[in-house]
Amino acid sequence: MYTVTFTDGSTFKGGEITDSKWNDMPDKQIAKISYKLDNGQTIKLEGYHAYNHIVEKSVIVTKGLYTTKLILMAKKGDDILLLIYDCQRKKLTYDTKIFGQEYNNKPCTGWKIGMKNGKPKSDIL
Repeated sequence: MYTVTFTDGSTFKGGEITDSKWNDMPDKQIAKISYKLDNGQTIKLEGYHAYNHIVEKSVIVTKGLYTTKLILMAKKGDDILLLIYDCQRKKLTYDTKIFGQEYNNKPCTGWKIGMKNGKPKSDIL
């Protein structure tokens, strides 16, 4: 699903949306992240100060648990870029928030350190 390149040149391969392995990632400074979505799009984020993501899941009584959204976050100062992938519609949208209000107007945990003096860049291919 994603590949992380750290500033020391090493890499980490993440899992799938249902089990991303985000918490298994080494605690190292991230230079860039590349996410491949199941709709064929690739998201590339680099030079941000910090990165995070959330996987939203819902329960349907007759079908059980399923993933509804993947929310990728990139922080620059106090500004957060949110890239929101709707797993059912296979559609990518974006939003911006202020740090501390990034998810349902509340802070979230799980942030990974990026580059303090990086020049943020985001591409959707």
